[in-house]
Amino acid sequence: RSTPKTHRRQRQMCIRDRQEHCAGCHVAGEKGAESSGLLMDSYESLMKGSRFGRVIEPGSAATSSLHIIISGKARLTVSMPHGTEPLSDEQIETIRVWIEEGALEN
Repeated sequence: RSTPKTHRRQRQMCIRDRQEHCAGCHVAGEKGAESSGLLMDSYESLMKGSRFGRVIEPGSAATSSLHIIISGKARLTVSMPHGTEPLSDEQIETIRVWIEEGALEN
């Protein structure tokens, strides 16, 4: 079994480093951040969540809205990431494992 640290770089690429994914819209001044209040430019802001509440429940991907939304299990009128290719199954799994392992900043 992998450790949370093993997934650090992959997780960062899925969320913060990849402008065509989450961080492209969920940074200050961009549409995703403005509409939801969710900033994804730092660990602290990601863990703070959106104006609707937390998006990550450490230890439970099944109840983390971030995972529910990116895996296509939410009933939304738009999919995330919006207006671009969805995350790959591997990227979604990386985020799921990170959340299940406690969503640690490491």
